[in-house]
Amino acid sequence: MNNKRLEYKNMKRYYKTIETKHFIIKKISNPTKGEKEADGLKENGDRANSYAWAMAESDNYIYIGSNRNLFYSAVKSALSNETLSDIFIKFLFRGDVPIGTNDFAGEIFRYNKSTEEIELVYKSEYAPEGIPYDNGYRGAISFKPYNEDTKSVYIGSFGTKYSRILKFNDYSTDNKPEVVFSDSTGASSIRAMATHDEKLYFGLLISGTDLRIMESASPSIDTWNIVADLNDFNNIPNVDEGSFAFGGIFDLISYNGYLYATIGSGNAPIEKSGFLIFKGKYVGLDSPNSNNYGWSWEMIVGPNAKYEAGMGVPNHVIGTPFKYRASDGKEYVYIGTLTNVIQSLQYITKFDFSRLYFDFIKPAQLYRFDENDNWELVIGTPNKNDSLKTRIGNYKAGFVP
Repeated sequence: MNNKRLEYKNMKRYYKTIETKHFIIKKISNPTKGEKEADGLKENGDRANSYAWAMAESDNYIYIGSNRNLFYSAVKSALSNETLSDIFIKFLFRGDVPIGTNDFAGEIFRYNKSTEEIELVYKSEYAPEGIPYDNGYRGAISFKPYNEDTKSVYIGSFGTKYSRILKFNDYSTDNKPEVVFSDSTGASSIRAMATHDEKLYFGLLISGTDLRIMESASPSIDTWNIVADLNDFNNIPNVDEGSFAFGGIFDLISYNGYLYATIGSGNAPIEKSGFLIFKGKYVGLDSPNSNNYGWSWEMIVGPNAKYEAGMGVPNHVIGTPFKYRASDGKEYVYIGTLTNVIQSLQYITKFDFSRLYFDFIKPAQLYRFDENDNWELVIGTPNKNDSLKTRIGNYKAGFVP
């Protein structure tokens, strides 16, 4: 224990290049900035540039979508009192989280792979109501439409009223993005984006109304088709405005001929929480299993499905998928979980630490599933309420040895 404490005490932000036989790690944002200095993607640093949330690669650049001081906005929303929020942030973060800023227009940067320089390529315009269209950007993906010669980068935004998808092409003459999708029905976000069967897909929560997955083979403002709506997800997910932070369609992935959708718990009570997994494919409008759009959807993880919501852990409200070919030669989808940190923060501001307790006793776990939707617990601490009782890896929940 003493050795571990010493190890954590000596950990510092590393700004020098680390090079070994197998890899190179190099800091590219303000590379000369060190411990306790403002960083961010802007030259000389910008503390309000709080997260690099979404990245995608084009021929010449890596595009990076960020957000404007998200943590401060979350605290202010939870406390519903700006003065109290400022006191709380000052006391807890001692200047590391800026307060009093009125600039909440999201920004997109790009890293030049040849010159190794970062530039601000886009800052959200303001809507007629006087608010930014975008407060930040949560999803990004590279995609080449069938009728174009080069791939473009598509970046999904979130805002207090608008959610948009912006298209960036390296070879555009004016560097200005094209708006290929826009929704103005209320607070929402577009983070779930995937390519499947040579089309681009994304998920959208329409506040108070619907949950949708949409597709286009050549994205533009009027070429999107719906492939799933709230009816396909058993009307389970919350679609209230408080759910947009991590509710709705949280992620999408193409695997084994299906499009898999991860759905977050959102603002649901803890007893109704736990991430959901659905899989869908196009079967044609004539099929008896077809929805209104020619697709068939099946719940794999959720109430009364093959596996219970959250894999039996209600506090695990999100699952993030990625594909990986394991040592046995098979490709699996791995699912990393997220505990209910948003609601924990909201409860902490009321001096209620009960939700935080659940985050501590059951931190993040890692699962995987195969082409037959058979799940295994890779990293975790199973108990009697979990859907899986054993793990195949050597780490407990929270990646504890």
